[in-house]
Amino acid sequence: MEKVTIVKVYRSNKDKQGNILKTQDGREYTRLAIQTKEHGQKWISGFGNSKNSDWKAGDSVDIIIEPNGEYLNFKMPKDINELEARVAKLEEDVKAILEYTMGKDPGEPPSEEAPF
Repeated sequence: MEKVTIVKVYRSNKDKQGNILKTQDGREYTRLAIQTKEHGQKWISGFGNSKNSDWKAGDSVDIIIEPNGEYLNFKMPKDINELEARVAKLEEDVKAILEYTMGKDPGEPPSEEAPF
């Protein structure tokens, strides 16, 4: 998961000929492409949905970016992805607190000694 800052947003539910975009099984969809501060002029493509329908330039959002040949695609993180990121951050914070309370500088390699 990566936090990006949106610079430009492009949404469309039609192709270049003006036809409604449809999946292979006939469901309509919205194409969403964004440019971000972190990726410069490169467009990152994905699908529009209720979670990203209000994205605009200047927003900071969490997405999962996947390279696809010369292109970049994005997926929306699922609740489990967000939970995993939060747990990892909590683990880092607890480790730093424990190191601090044991008189070590955060980031210093752990000693082999037991803390008691």
